[in-house]
Amino acid sequence: MIIFQYVRSLLFSFVAIPIWTIIICLIIGVPFLFMKRASFVKIIRLWTQGTDFLERCLLGLRYEVRGADNLPKSGAYIIAAKHESTYETFKLHLLFHDPAIILKKELLSIPLWGFYLKRSGVIAIDRSTPEKAVI
Repeated sequence: MIIFQYVRSLLFSFVAIPIWTIIICLIIGVPFLFMKRASFVKIIRLWTQGTDFLERCLLGLRYEVRGADNLPKSGAYIIAAKHESTYETFKLHLLFHDPAIILKKELLSIPLWGFYLKRSGVIAIDRSTPEKAVI
């Protein structure tokens, strides 16, 4: 049984996610890069929905949202994710209409993926110097 879990994990990590990401970034998503941001966000949601589907099917992962009933019904608000992994950052686009994501500036350097991040309107923080990060 343990071997089966490792195989599922390897399949997800080295086959499913890279292939799904390539399909979105290189095939389906390219035209969206030249559209208005509202249209571009749809490709982000498609990628996160597909990733969520792969997590459920291949890994048997499920997630639970607690406290959603405490969120305001209208207006802006801040959600501070604990960020123990990248898992919850992928879920933010599933849980909220159009979240403003704050991330470390280094992630913008990832080939192609960084370009998609920039286009999505993330807020990049330079963590190399704390003085610059607060400005």
